[in-house]
Amino acid sequence: MSTALVVPASMSWHELYRNSHILLSWLKVADVMTEASEVFMLPWNATLSFKLLREIFYSGFSRIPVHGPSGRDEIIGLIFVKDLIFVDPEDETPVKRFAEILGRTFEVVDDDAQV
Repeated sequence: MSTALVVPASMSWHELYRNSHILLSWLKVADVMTEASEVFMLPWNATLSFKLLREIFYSGFSRIPVHGPSGRDEIIGLIFVKDLIFVDPEDETPVKRFAEILGRTFEVVDDDAQV
């Protein structure tokens, strides 16, 4: 359950930005996260073909988790969509290899943690 945040109409954008750390401290990760079931993920054994790249771009996400052979609960890597500019779809680069080369790091946090 998320709580509504009421900001005084008299507060300027500058004041709101300057005090955003206070406003964000009220939020929990669960209030701002995308549910795991809704996240676009790639299996580790997929290849970056024209078809898959199109799916990635149409997903609307900027960060794509890569999951291992055990399924969506085993995140083994992360791909930033902007990094895909280096991919030639004709090469059909393995997703796992691409994620390993770039070495994007990520942290796992509890959904009840403070933002």
